[in-house]
Amino acid sequence: MRQGFQQELGAIERRLLRDVELASATLRGLSDVVSDPSRPTPGYIEADAERLRDSGRITHERLVVAAAREAPVASDLRLVLGFFQINEHLALIANQFELLTEQLMEMDPEEASSSRILERLGRMASHASLQLTKAGEALAARNPLTAEAVGRDDDALDLLNREVFAEARNVGGPVGRRELALHQMLMARSLERVGDNAVDIAEQAAFIVTGEYREFSDASRPKSLEHR
Repeated sequence: MRQGFQQELGAIERRLLRDVELASATLRGLSDVVSDPSRPTPGYIEADAERLRDSGRITHERLVVAAAREAPVASDLRLVLGFFQINEHLALIANQFELLTEQLMEMDPEEASSSRILERLGRMASHASLQLTKAGEALAARNPLTAEAVGRDDDALDLLNREVFAEARNVGGPVGRRELALHQMLMARSLERVGDNAVDIAEQAAFIVTGEYREFSDASRPKSLEHR
């Protein structure tokens, strides 16, 4: 019975790691899209969001069934609790992918855009992708040091978000140009939130190893615009 439980936890972890990599790959593709408004909005972003949700529902059900069938010992209980949380953060990332799609579809590809904003958005998507990849590596290797590095990496993403906000706030000219800047500011916010969720996933990877939950940053807490 216990061997079967361990095998099921292993299968669930592999599914979670695949979902982390899917989200990371989506962001790698997004890097080119958000930095070039002339590109058509690709359908795969929303499709990947739905894939993450579908997989998350399956993962949740499997975790519930596995935990109900056997009373986990302390180390297994950490796995179950950590997997539940990682699954939830992947669902939140899927939400951000949908929000990014909405913003991209609202943007006028003919409207002139700030090159500084576009460059930073591309870097944000790439950086968030790397954070997710590193969080997955921390989980797979049971390496709390790699997990902590994800938290430190988040400072760079926060800085880029603040820079986009500052640039967008100063955009003038026609209404269409200012509306474009607003959409880009909201996209930067979504990319920042993806990075925050990568940090949260890394925190759970560390918790699974150490049994102690520690926030690497205040990633999940709302941040006021005054500090952007």
